[in-house]
Amino acid sequence: MSKPALDKSSVDSLRFNGKPLHFAAWKSKLVIHLKALSE
Repeated sequence: MSKPALDKSSVDSLRFNGKPLHFAAWKSKLVIHLKALSE
């Protein structure tokens, strides 16, 4: 079940909070989410 774009709730849950120390964790969550959508 793949979607061409993230829905609003997914974007809200994955939005980068602006804290540099959390960027790596945010990026990895985003990558995992995009991979899951593309499968």
